[in-house]
Amino acid sequence: MMPLDDGTPVVRARTRRPIAISIFLLTCAAVLTAAVVYAHQRLLARSGLTAEYRDGATWDGAPRWRTTDDEIAVALVRRRAQELGGAPFTVTWTGYVIVPVRGVYRFALFADDRASLEIDRRLVVEVERTRRESSFELGRGLHPVRIRYADIGGRQGFELLWALGDATPTGVPRLLFVPQLVEAGDAWRHRLVSIAAEGLPLAWSALLIASIAALIARRCLSGDAANRDLDRWMLLILIAAGVAFSLGVWWGLPDYKGWAPDELTPGEVADYLERWFSGEWATTYPPLHYAVVALFSAPVYAAGSLGLVDLNGLDGYTQRFLVGRLISVAMALGVVALVYRLTRDEIGGRAARFAATVMATALPLTYYARTTNLDVPYLFWLVLSFVLYLRAGRTGDAVSYCLFALTGAAAIATKDQAYGFYVLPAAYLAGGALFYARGTQPPPGIPTLPVLCAMSAVFIAAMLIFFNVPLNPAGVREHLRLITGPGSEPYRMYPRTPGGHARMLVDAIGQLAHAMSWPLFLIGVWATAQAIRARVTAVRRLWLPAVSYYVTFIAAIMYPYDRFFLGICVPLAIAAGWWLDRWTRRGAPLRALRVALVALAVAYAGARVAALDAITILDSRYYVERWLVARAGPETTIAAEGPSLYLPRPARVLWARVGQDLNALETLHPDFLVVNPGYSQRGLDGDSRNEFYEALENGSAHYRRVLRYRTWLPYSPLRWEPRFNGLAEDPFSNVTKVNPLIDVYERVR
Repeated sequence: MMPLDDGTPVVRARTRRPIAISIFLLTCAAVLTAAVVYAHQRLLARSGLTAEYRDGATWDGAPRWRTTDDEIAVALVRRRAQELGGAPFTVTWTGYVIVPVRGVYRFALFADDRASLEIDRRLVVEVERTRRESSFELGRGLHPVRIRYADIGGRQGFELLWALGDATPTGVPRLLFVPQLVEAGDAWRHRLVSIAAEGLPLAWSALLIASIAALIARRCLSGDAANRDLDRWMLLILIAAGVAFSLGVWWGLPDYKGWAPDELTPGEVADYLERWFSGEWATTYPPLHYAVVALFSAPVYAAGSLGLVDLNGLDGYTQRFLVGRLISVAMALGVVALVYRLTRDEIGGRAARFAATVMATALPLTYYARTTNLDVPYLFWLVLSFVLYLRAGRTGDAVSYCLFALTGAAAIATKDQAYGFYVLPAAYLAGGALFYARGTQPPPGIPTLPVLCAMSAVFIAAMLIFFNVPLNPAGVREHLRLITGPGSEPYRMYPRTPGGHARMLVDAIGQLAHAMSWPLFLIGVWATAQAIRARVTAVRRLWLPAVSYYVTFIAAIMYPYDRFFLGICVPLAIAAGWWLDRWTRRGAPLRALRVALVALAVAYAGARVAALDAITILDSRYYVERWLVARAGPETTIAAEGPSLYLPRPARVLWARVGQDLNALETLHPDFLVVNPGYSQRGLDGDSRNEFYEALENGSAHYRRVLRYRTWLPYSPLRWEPRFNGLAEDPFSNVTKVNPLIDVYERVR
């Protein structure tokens, strides 16, 4: 261990040992994967249920043919319907199901026509053109099972799910169905291989993501070729940030949508893969991160092609969802590491640790690090471009200038709004290069004209490739139409007047303060003023893209969401790191008091992050789901008002959506009605909406409220912020969508 020039302990990095360990671990993982795939294929050949297919809509008479089906799912019955020419048919599956753990299991069955499930020769659930759930206690081991399905005609629909206790029902693994009795050892192998086969794809994706994240962190924390020392304290900061970003990464899963608004879902990524961003493919988002998520989801897709995972089932869908979220965790860690590297290169190691800490405690960064939204991915490319921007200005290196152009294109191709950070810097660089084009050597920070031309060529080529312009020009035009019209106009909050801009600026300052915490925000503002006055190059140059972003993007769209200011948090964090380093330096007056005040400010910001982690893990909807499952029977009907993003998961609690209409509620007459009061407050401008909720409150709708719940943390600093404990939603932030207030009404009989 060696000290840095500022007295900080460092760890001497050994280059060969981590590489050898990585190769060894990858080799072991590859051997284990091959063994699991081989065992899965062998066991799958002996798995499944005996099927008897009959013509007509009844199960009477001799079967048309018998076979063994190893996939009891909707894809199978649709394939059989095609083989039978679309005529009505029935199928009876018999055999045994291997129950891995003793307990009470919930079975959910859906059929477009008719279906039933029997276990241990007892009817568990029976449905006709609906979905029902029923609970059944099972011991560990093999149990005889019989499943019947009838298709009268039309589009086939069939789904059989199960769950232990109040967990989310998912498909029964293929290896847990066997056509005949097997020995205890074989049953144990079926269970073990089934678990390994389902877990390996996600493990491979996580290993790939973690390896690249570790390489980025190592490169940011180490020095040049002559100095490979790692900052130990910064390593601890990164570990703490990784824990904070990872906690709750499963928030709202398993589900087909989750609870985070505007997430990039696996279905959207699958659409990208099917069309390869061609054939007029277009969404409100650029295509680059679709490709990144698809790349790291390759192990899951490979497992699906081998039959290890059902990509269309809830398990396979959830695995792909988690891959996207793990990418965000890695990129959020990359943001913190890059802020450290930028500040250390330009200012110093101690200031860099302060800057990284301030950035890591930004509340929206923690929230979006565990979702597949594009705010963290584009921020990663943005901060990487900042590192190269300042390096190019400091060294004049043509390669750094070109890489700055490349990473800037990647940021824009991840989320369009990133363009705002580059408008004024591009004008400054181009104007300076042209001004000094007559042979005069440009000053630091200005490229020569040949370098400017190279930058322009790199940027244009990257944009053409990232947006796939040659193969999808119509899709690019449609994308531009969406983001300049339907994707932006409906969200405008202020008029385009001087007063509207003034009100938006005040709200924008409030959003920045809420994002960073007021103490660190005020430190960042004061530090920025002092740094500009002291001519700190890094701070002065980074405020040009920050001002450019506000003028060319925020002032153009006229709605200041908190996540829009994550990029502006970067220069504030760097300025804060510079000032805190100087303010708490050795020999400063009252240094102990100053350090204590800084520690309190950082602790408060960190406590906000910890509180957000806690309410994410203990989200109120988890409790409401358990509450409803405990009271729901086979005939219980549940309805909910509003989108599933703001309610208990329909994958866990079967509910039907009802509009804000008393007549529709009376027609459906559910036993329970679930409401998110915060969402229900949106746009209270219609009499029918007021009438609907007033009728629920006063009992005239024949419902009474039996549960109002929100997770309460007595020591949380967020409890003092009205947007986290009030009834109305915060229109500026999705962070407050965590842990909403949920009401449950019961029908008065």
